[in-house]
Amino acid sequence: MSSETTTEHPFNMANRAYQRLLAIASEHLDVGVWKRDSDGRPVMITLTDIASRDIITLAVMDSHEEAVPHALLAVTVDTELRAYGPFAGSSTAGAYAARLALAQPDVVATRPVPLHCPSERDIPSTAWIDAPHTMADMVTARPADTAVTCLILLDRANGSLVAVGPFTTPREADGWRPQPDHEASRFVVALQQVMSDGD
Repeated sequence: MSSETTTEHPFNMANRAYQRLLAIASEHLDVGVWKRDSDGRPVMITLTDIASRDIITLAVMDSHEEAVPHALLAVTVDTELRAYGPFAGSSTAGAYAARLALAQPDVVATRPVPLHCPSERDIPSTAWIDAPHTMADMVTARPADTAVTCLILLDRANGSLVAVGPFTTPREADGWRPQPDHEASRFVVALQQVMSDGD
């Protein structure tokens, strides 16, 4: 195959959907992976029914991974705003919500939110996401007491928010301003470390 094909359809061997497909398929079928000699990229997967020996071959076109860092925002019964992460994508942050609710009984609501990169001062309108009205009206936050933080800009009038970060210090987060500036309540919150499976 030509070198153009190498970059035309990039493929990440660590793609979680690909790895899950191989794991699940191998429990029920014989799985054969056809790879390109030049770089080991999979190009086809042959699945063979063990009993009948029927075969189907699937072409592997490309892969895509959620790469935008996300935080999981949580609101407690006392209307305190907390943040957890960062996570590699929205689905990973959302999947953590159930574990968080079991570990922190005072959490009553969660929401995955993308983390706007602090090096980009311009916040596009599409970055603002809807916030529940109760959150927009009542939420509070305690001062950050950890090094890694994020800044939550809460537009109470429009019921929307954006999360910016991560920052390496609370002072850095507090000093960050979008350009142009946006009239919004500002909350510098600790970006709390995600619990591991062993916790």
